[in-house]
Amino acid sequence: MKDFIMNKAMEKLSAEISEYRLGHTLRVAFLCVELARLYGVDENSAQIAGLLHDNAKDMSIEEMSKYAEKKGKPLSEDELKYPAVLHSPLGALRAKYEYGVDDEDILNAISSHTTGRVGMSDLEKILFIADMTEAGRTFEGVEELRILSRESLDEALLACLKRSIGFVMEKKQTLWEDSARVWNWALGNIR
Repeated sequence: MKDFIMNKAMEKLSAEISEYRLGHTLRVAFLCVELARLYGVDENSAQIAGLLHDNAKDMSIEEMSKYAEKKGKPLSEDELKYPAVLHSPLGALRAKYEYGVDDEDILNAISSHTTGRVGMSDLEKILFIADMTEAGRTFEGVEELRILSRESLDEALLACLKRSIGFVMEKKQTLWEDSARVWNWALGNIR
């Protein structure tokens, strides 16, 4: 079943997302598999999560809203406050209905890949980290994050959350309401 999903994903994604986004997606999927192997997480699940994590990224807010409504999951006013992260829960919804993904861990990973969430599984952590550190990323400090991702999954998650929250604050954008809870949870889970 997972092979079928991967083949379907490649076919559909090539038609649905930009060439730039497809390149990013493939790099994320590759890194997800690499980190999954390192941390003992199912590699097929990691690859699917990586391939599908941005499947809704190129959709407009209107398209996302219509899709969610059509699937009986209308977007709330709170969700609409954070348009930059909407593609994550919508991507999980589309992964379920358009790509046939029924694995809750994969769906949670897609849904939380931009913000994280309290109680993240190792697969969720891997996707969050891979999305930030894939080979196409060139921001200052990314190499240190890449090195850390191979030393400690939890330390890397914390460092990536710090970078993500700091970026939002630097841009004077609205911080996702649960960011402090996710940060505190991650801090308390350093092994």
